[in-house]
Amino acid sequence: RAMADFRSSPADFRRPGHIFPLRYRPGGVIVRPGHTEAALDLAKASGSYPAGVLCEIVDRRDGSVARTPQLMEFAKQHGLKIVTIADLIRYRLRHEQLLQQVAAVPLVTRHGLFTAHCFRSVIDGTEHVALVAGDVGTANGQANSVLTHLQMQQHLTDVFGALHCGQGPFLDQAMSAIAAAGAGVVLYVQGQQSTGPGRGLAAELQAFACSQEACSTSGRTDADSNTSSSNRAGPSSSLTQ
Repeated sequence: RAMADFRSSPADFRRPGHIFPLRYRPGGVIVRPGHTEAALDLAKASGSYPAGVLCEIVDRRDGSVARTPQLMEFAKQHGLKIVTIADLIRYRLRHEQLLQQVAAVPLVTRHGLFTAHCFRSVIDGTEHVALVAGDVGTANGQANSVLTHLQMQQHLTDVFGALHCGQGPFLDQAMSAIAAAGAGVVLYVQGQQSTGPGRGLAAELQAFACSQEACSTSGRTDADSNTSSSNRAGPSSSLTQ
């Protein structure tokens, strides 16, 4: 309790002693599913001061660190409450507002009118866009079936029209299909590879070159086995209803 109390000072503890401070990564278990992040996220969820103490339990059979099955049994045996890191992640995703809408504007495209809703992650600041066409709400209290396309941001395909294994452009095709249907949503998601050191356009070019080489190799293999690859879809898109 004293270690978790922000009013404590070094004079409150006896010496010698060993304390190994651990640094919490901003964003918690959503960003890094580690024990340090889990301890603080659990404290926050309970309304307590964001601090915690980690203690490992060993398996008495061989002295190794106890894993989840052994810890579940230990908690049952001693009447302890227990949660897993996966439980914490599910809880936060279900109960926390991790995106904030920062803009919403009409967007006239060659496929027609869309409304662009921009959302910013409160975890890492990345921004994502939902392009909405037509009425995607409810009718007579019933949810409408909405045509939806998920697109990972890729400059080479989205801006320059590069093809993946001869397929595409997926974003353009999806917007055309949604416009023809009269309503739908394009979720344009910025991936983690889009920002940060070594994650810019040069890195995307290198990755694209590798994927094209893989396509060429796959194409030669398919030709040898008389297998058509005409229905192969791109790795970064999907169109569902």
